[in-house]
Amino acid sequence: MLNVGFLLRHSSFKHLSIRLVALIAALNVGASFAQEQGSVKDRSNVTFGINAGYAAFKPLGNSAPKYDGSYTTNLYVGYNFTRSFGLEVAYGISGEFKPEDEVQFSGIESSTLRVGPTFWGELNNWLGIYNKIQYADVTLKNKQNTDKGDLSTNGAYYEVGLLWALSPNIGITTSAAYLWTAGDDNNFSQIQGLGGLHFRF
Repeated sequence: MLNVGFLLRHSSFKHLSIRLVALIAALNVGASFAQEQGSVKDRSNVTFGINAGYAAFKPLGNSAPKYDGSYTTNLYVGYNFTRSFGLEVAYGISGEFKPEDEVQFSGIESSTLRVGPTFWGELNNWLGIYNKIQYADVTLKNKQNTDKGDLSTNGAYYEVGLLWALSPNIGITTSAAYLWTAGDDNNFSQIQGLGGLHFRF
C-alpha cells in the first residue's frame, strides 16, 4: 500500500516517482531471468485496478486562489475488445485541497466518474504502455461552507502510463494523468502522479 502521508509532501513525491520508474526499469531487466514471468501479451478481456498518488489542484481564472496538493485514489474496471484497444469505467476521489488563503477561501474535495477508451502498446514481453482518454463527470465539495452544496461540472481526463507484468494476471502500473474541466464557473485542472496494481481475468 502507498503511504498517503508520504505522498502529501511534494518534494518527497518527486523522489517517489523517480523510485517507481527506477523500480520498473530494474524489474524489467531482471525479468529476463525469470522462469515463469508474465507477459503483457497475455492480455485478458476483463481488467480491474487501483492506483493512488499525489494530485495538484488549480482553479482556472486570473483571480483564482492557489491550493495545496493532496492525495488521490482511483478504481477502474475495463474490457479489452482487442490486444490494443479497450473500454474503461473509473471512479476517483481526492483528499482536501487546502487554499493558501484560508480566510477568504475554503478547502475542496473532488470525486470523478469517468468513462472512455484505453489504448495498449507493447514495449517488450514484460513492459507495456497505455493511454486513457476519458469523459469526466466531476463533483466538487466545499469543506467549510457546506451551505453552498456540491458543485458539478464535466471535462476530460488523459492518462499515460507503464504496465510491468508480474504474472499473467497481475501487474504494477506507474502513470501521470491530467484532468481539466470547461464550460462553467467551476473550471479547474488537476495533475496526478500515480502508482498502483492492475489485474486481468
